[in-house]
Formats: sequence, structure tokens, C-alpha cells
Amino acid sequence: MKRLLGCGLLVLAGALSFQASAADDDTCNANIQRLQDRVNSAGTTDPKVKELVTKDIESASAARDKGNVKECLAITDRVKSRLDKYNK
Repeated sequence: MKRLLGCGLLVLAGALSFQASAADDDTCNANIQRLQDRVNSAGTTDPKVKELVTKDIESASAARDKGNVKECLAITDRVKSRLDKYNK
């Protein structure tokens, strides 16, 4: 009985971990899309800013493609903060 319970908990933990990973991946994709939208909007007209943000978007996409979702989230959060400060 204890083994069955232990196996059940292990399967549950694995399923929850997979859901969290999928949610992070969705967040990473959404962040990249939002940043691309902001760069392509009229609000960011400075060519230097567009170039830097585009490079960071490429880095975030590469990190995501390698399966490093945490790095992708870190990059996109950093870029979003910079754009928020720039647009103030």
C-alpha cells in the first residue's frame, strides 16, 4: 500500500512539474511576441533601441529553442524593464 501511494505521489509530482514547465514555455513565447509587437510599434522609433531589443529577442528565442526557458524569461523580463524605462 505504501509503495502504491509513493508511486502515485511520484507520478503526480511529475505531472505538476510538466504543467509548470509548459506554463513557463507559454509565458516565454508570449513575452517574445509582446516584445516584437512593441519593437514594431510606432512607440519605439530609435533605431539603436530597436537593434538592441531585436538582438535580445533573438537571444531569448535561441534560449527557448535550446529548452532553457528560465533564461528566456530572464532576458524578456530584462528587456521589458528597459523598454518601460525608455518609454517613460
